[in-house]
Amino acid sequence: VPQPPGIPFVAQLGVEWMQIAWQPPMDSGGMDVDSYLLEIWDGSEAGWTVRYNGSESTFLLQNTVPGHKYSFRVKACNAVGASPFSPVLEANGCCGPPGPPTNMVQIGEPAPF
Repeated sequence: VPQPPGIPFVAQLGVEWMQIAWQPPMDSGGMDVDSYLLEIWDGSEAGWTVRYNGSESTFLLQNTVPGHKYSFRVKACNAVGASPFSPVLEANGCCGPPGPPTNMVQIGEPAPF
């Protein structure tokens, strides 16, 4: 059975998306790692949900909410079995640029150019 992969980390971050990556386990248990299983918890009552099961060590989470906290954990799987989960990463969705000003009120006369 492989050891857990490295703690997930935010490889790239954008408005409403984040790319999560992780390092392979230090010891694969003598057999190649076939796949990784990434679970995400967004704070909802649903708890941890599987969002990725595949051979790559990256995952692109889309439609993130700015400022919202997400938790990530990953395990490695091979022909012998699955590792324990990695330590948990907590990351917040990226805030985008501010919107245009609203409710502006002109006070006085405009300055001459």
